[in-house]
Amino acid sequence: MLSVLRSVHRHSYRSILALASGVALVSLQAFPVAAQVTDWAQVQRDAQKEGKVVVYSSATNDSTRQLGRLFEETYGIPVEVLQIRGAEMRERLRTEAAAGRHISDVIDSNSAIRAMLANKDAAQLEIFARHPELPNAKLLRPEWKDDGIFVPLHVGMISILANSELVPEGSEPKNWKDLLDPKWKGKMIADDPRAAGAGNGLFSVLRDRFGPDYLKALAAQDLVMSRQQNIASRQVAQKEYSLYLGFPFRGLSQMRGLPVRGLIPSEGTSVTSGIVAQIAKAPHPNAALLFLNFVLSDKAQDILADSGVLSVTGRPARSLDSDIKQFASAKVLGEANPLTADEAFEAFAEIFGK
Repeated sequence: MLSVLRSVHRHSYRSILALASGVALVSLQAFPVAAQVTDWAQVQRDAQKEGKVVVYSSATNDSTRQLGRLFEETYGIPVEVLQIRGAEMRERLRTEAAAGRHISDVIDSNSAIRAMLANKDAAQLEIFARHPELPNAKLLRPEWKDDGIFVPLHVGMISILANSELVPEGSEPKNWKDLLDPKWKGKMIADDPRAAGAGNGLFSVLRDRFGPDYLKALAAQDLVMSRQQNIASRQVAQKEYSLYLGFPFRGLSQMRGLPVRGLIPSEGTSVTSGIVAQIAKAPHPNAALLFLNFVLSDKAQDILADSGVLSVTGRPARSLDSDIKQFASAKVLGEANPLTADEAFEAFAEIFGK
């Protein structure tokens, strides 16, 4: 039986928090320091004068755009969302900062991107801005902290998507090592671990848990790599592949009615921590600051909880289908260690080819 737990394992998330908070940020003092803001009414007035906020998002579903629509309804400030992969976001931000051409105000990404950006190069380029204490930060669960640069947004579960017709009940892999069964050879597609994203996080956890030899055996199963999560999941639905490794469970809400289902092997699944951060020298700094505070509000967290991720303020999913909701409390295998992200990229390029 696939292991699907009905209650959140708090100790697991505390461990994840300890891992994430242990990221070496070179020196937080290297990032620009924002003045402490106390007059949030003035922030809102100034934000409305700025006229918009631009968000770079690595989310693979519509949740960021939904947040943007709600933000506009609440404050009358339009939100422009550019959805791109994490690796592209990283290079775009570095290029913009180096050129002094500032376009984005906020990033909506994950802990792996945070670590890759929060290094000496990023500090020198002043990619991120510090922000003052956010009023809504008091809503955060004890497991999650706002460190003054990166604001916790959600916790996502990443595992396996199966075609229900090609993989009938009872024939699915029961654990991660079952993927090495010859019957799956040539029948699996994976989110590419050689780029920042869900696949990199999942394969990093698998390597930490089962070792590099396991990944080499998995590579021998003729894995097909994809950097288009929406396309890969549709390929599974259309019976081009039986299994998709590195599938974010929040995407299930967009696949209702299709012959697919999520799988969690007995050892558990990997997780990724979503974050938002303000860009240094943002064109619309007050709107950016208002957006950071807004995403921790009850209405914003409700949108995220209903998309199939865990709310960092503890908001429960209201309208999520029961077969999707169960994955929000799945057993946790681990989260990728951001400190070893660059080393993992090199290892995956060697194992899966460049």
